[in-house]
Amino acid sequence: MPIGRRVEPMTDTAEFGSNEYRVMRDGAGSLGIFDFYSGGAAGEGWSDSPISPYGETLDDLRADLHNMILALNKPVLDTETGKPWQGVADA
Repeated sequence: MPIGRRVEPMTDTAEFGSNEYRVMRDGAGSLGIFDFYSGGAAGEGWSDSPISPYGETLDDLRADLHNMILALNKPVLDTETGKPWQGVADA
């Protein structure tokens, strides 16, 4: 069963596996970018709320924003299940 809980990025790759940014839609229909973890012993997990870009330098911030933009090209996930959202796709 997926776990919708806040986990710190890459704290334990054995437990949380790999992480990536994913666009997720909540029950109210709002979209946000979330930290999404899969492949670890803990199963799937994601941040409990949308995240903001972060960087200690301008280059770090630029890279973080770039990775968030890449998430826009992947299927939208449901915040309740972590599975692809089954509603009508936005253009």
